[in-house]
Amino acid sequence: MMVKLFSPLPGLGLKNRIVMPPMTRHSTCAGGVPTPELANYYVRRAESGVGLIIVEAASIGCRASGSYVGGVQFHQPRHAESWGPIIERIHKGGAKVWIQVYHAGRLTTTEVNKAFPSAPSPLPPSPLESNFMVKRGDRFVHFQTGTPFPVPEEMTRADVEEVQTAFADSCRLAIEAGFDGVELHGAHGYLLHQFSSSLTNQRKDEYGPQGDRYRFVEETARKCRSSIPAGKVLSYRLSLHRVDMIFARYSSEEMDFQELAQRLEQYVDVYHCSELRAGFPMFGSRLSLSEEVRKATRHPIITCGEIKNRERAEALLNSGHTDLVAFGRSLIANPGLVEMLRSGDMKGYVKFEHEKHAARLAV
Repeated sequence: MMVKLFSPLPGLGLKNRIVMPPMTRHSTCAGGVPTPELANYYVRRAESGVGLIIVEAASIGCRASGSYVGGVQFHQPRHAESWGPIIERIHKGGAKVWIQVYHAGRLTTTEVNKAFPSAPSPLPPSPLESNFMVKRGDRFVHFQTGTPFPVPEEMTRADVEEVQTAFADSCRLAIEAGFDGVELHGAHGYLLHQFSSSLTNQRKDEYGPQGDRYRFVEETARKCRSSIPAGKVLSYRLSLHRVDMIFARYSSEEMDFQELAQRLEQYVDVYHCSELRAGFPMFGSRLSLSEEVRKATRHPIITCGEIKNRERAEALLNSGHTDLVAFGRSLIANPGLVEMLRSGDMKGYVKFEHEKHAARLAV
């Protein structure tokens, strides 16, 4: 049977297959609380017909966990209280809503958190110019603070326990706030991704490549699952690329997506595959990321990456490799994208331009 973009996905309670993925806007008040503009940004997309909204990466409650000045935080009662009314408005608009939680690991600076970064191993980010990391003279610096990325401290076993507990606490708080689910950010080079890759995890203990580099992620997912009641979703986001290494080459010896998915299978309900171009083979592989993950799971898969029209979205849905499609930048630039997709009239489609749309939070 052909899967249509506007067909429901009953198992997740979604009215259609359209997802708004987490896209960091670094637009909060002091302490990581959402501004009215940020709230309106999400509510507008819910009212426009998006089936699922995943709120941008929110840092957990331990030192140096955030990667952005003005980034969302989610680890205190006041954070839950600030999101409660927004969740109600999103639900009233007809969408389900999850929140993504993360720890930056090495992808941050002292100035962002007023604390020194820590990571699986004392390895700095790869020096690669991007929107996140800009080159000034002979140095690569954080795009907001203008300061270099230090060599992080290697996490101790006490740090490991603290971070895992903080992830679980944020998951519990998210459900109390009214979110329908939580996504663990295991992509784009942040802490969970760092532990999973032998390029960024060179520890000599049981959490390293010589022991079990997936152990940290599996333990974290298990603790988060135990903090989320039945009927609420735990999602895990994956990617090959990192913000400090966009054109990464796939190697199962460095990070095996099938093995990782198998290890998470009993704890995770959904896998979210972030691809540079959804459905296209990863660099160094004959398979796309979603194809690789599908080999290990029958759980629903979200796919995102340069999906801009209904034809492409439905081709992906009928490939057998994905169940939901996420429109990222297109939804920033086009609040009315869902109706465009429904009607097939894309004449008003606006191409995303980073600077042009960076401040358009409430439209």
